[in-house]
Amino acid sequence: MTSECVRLPVRPRPIADELAIGYLLRVASANGYNGPRELSSALKRRDCRAITHLSAALNLRPRDWRLLFGPLPHYLDCGHALPPGLRPDDFNHHFMRWCPDCLAESPHLRGEWGLKLCCACVTHAAYLYDRCPHCDSQQRFVRAEVHVCDCGFKLAECALSPAPASLLKLHRMLSVAGIRGRGSNESEPALSLTSWLRLVKYLGSLAQAPLTLCPGQVAGTHHLHVSIALTTGAANLLVDWPTNFECFLSAVHSAVPSATHIGDAFGSLYRVLYRELNAPAFAFLREAFEDYLHLNWFGLLGRRNRRLKPETVAEHSSKSVGEIARAANVGEAAIRHLAVSGVISANVVRHPSGRTTWIVPDTAVDRVTSYAADKMSLCQVAELLGLAKRRIRELVDEKLVSAWIRPGVTGAAAWWLSRADSERIAEIGASLPEVSTVAHSDVEMTHVLRTWRLRKGEFPTLVRSMLSEDFHLIGRVSARHGLGGVVVAREDLRAWIDKQRARSVDSMSVDGAANLLELKQQVVYELIERKLLQCEIVDDGRKTYRHVHRRSIDDFRAAFVSLVEIARRHRSSSRRMLGMIDARPVCGPTIDGARQYFYRREDVKDLCYAVGDVDEDG
Repeated sequence: MTSECVRLPVRPRPIADELAIGYLLRVASANGYNGPRELSSALKRRDCRAITHLSAALNLRPRDWRLLFGPLPHYLDCGHALPPGLRPDDFNHHFMRWCPDCLAESPHLRGEWGLKLCCACVTHAAYLYDRCPHCDSQQRFVRAEVHVCDCGFKLAECALSPAPASLLKLHRMLSVAGIRGRGSNESEPALSLTSWLRLVKYLGSLAQAPLTLCPGQVAGTHHLHVSIALTTGAANLLVDWPTNFECFLSAVHSAVPSATHIGDAFGSLYRVLYRELNAPAFAFLREAFEDYLHLNWFGLLGRRNRRLKPETVAEHSSKSVGEIARAANVGEAAIRHLAVSGVISANVVRHPSGRTTWIVPDTAVDRVTSYAADKMSLCQVAELLGLAKRRIRELVDEKLVSAWIRPGVTGAAAWWLSRADSERIAEIGASLPEVSTVAHSDVEMTHVLRTWRLRKGEFPTLVRSMLSEDFHLIGRVSARHGLGGVVVAREDLRAWIDKQRARSVDSMSVDGAANLLELKQQVVYELIERKLLQCEIVDDGRKTYRHVHRRSIDDFRAAFVSLVEIARRHRSSSRRMLGMIDARPVCGPTIDGARQYFYRREDVKDLCYAVGDVDEDG
């Protein structure tokens, strides 16, 4: 038999979006009970559920209950319907949270405060509380008063603690999503409350530990400090979208910079984006991730990356060696050799298994195509220039002929030499007059290269002088083509070689010093004998050698000047200048029997400059 229902003397009405358990606290407090459980025990009857008697005792209809937000306690045995997608474990069943200013305005608990991931008040831009600042005790739902701690402290008198703007923005979107089911404006993702909670749970845990194996499974979120850490991490990633998220991706990626598989590089984050957060509502996350891959992922993207959009894979800038080779219509080995030469950029990853992955940017296709069209073999260049192969290698060493692929460096079987550089050198003798025979005073370049024993680097230097037209050419042999058939004056070439060798060594023979000083050898010997030009004597036991150092020549030039040079500067004869100069020579025919007169520059400094010359002092 059904007993008559007891009517409560005080029957508060539910407030829109009030926390369900908070409403029961108000009802219990208004009717003198110590908490919701004691109220439920007083009203519960065996013949029906406690919620039925509670509804009758408060004279509430189903639409009144729908004003409340959050689950009712399990001991009411009510099966209260939650918003779509929310579960009871999304709510805090242990500890109460509150905003002091909100509680002062109206002493009831707001529905959103019951969510585990809610830790701030948007209205007052402050953190929520879950502990009494007076006694430091956590406020449980088993209590008599909503706004007073058991120690007697009024919870509405707590000091506000300002929350950061990023956290408030996230809570603003959570709050709006809970009421209207969409973002607060078009620039923010339009997510439901369920989706927001799921997003915050996963992003927050990844922000704290990117390499965690089980993101989203965070223990202790019913504690406020855990909730604050989780939501702050998610808010920092979502604010200033997508800049902060891209910085986070970069930090995760830099931990494993050589990884060629997306799963290895981004770990749990990759799985979360495409499995746990694979709903269409989270597409903005995947789009930002794929945009980052397009700009920063050096690895390959192919058919194995089934989770990515097909256009992301197709438009990715990194390609395999095979793809580049097919696009440029060359062999795969040529691509690797060009990469080893440094002509094109490529990333090479050597895996622990011994396998090697080559990754080439798609911008290399145009360069490879141009190199393939420009290439010539070593034999072809040697035939074009009429030179031996070893002379072509010298030109390559001195960068006169560019080598796209060089066997000694890359291990390739054939050379790729620049056709443009080779033809430029071949043009040296193209415009010269043809000669059928070479005069005795002239010499052919082929003969020079075979018999003159040029030192290392002299031939490329000579070619460079010919290209800049600093060296006079006579003609070319009609029977030969290319540089090998060019004819030059024998004496001009010999003088050029002597000058080059004098410049290239620190010490030289007396003959070399004479050529550098443009004096006769006997004059230089006389200068050495009179100690005017310093010389080092070396005896190897069989023969005595004289070596003149370059610094000795520089010192001599700075200290002495010949009468011939003074006369030349003044466009006069040596005999006339000798009579005009008052200073005494240091050597000469009438002084010590030497062949030439030399003066100290200090004694004739006024005569060292011809009329019209500019003095060093201005």
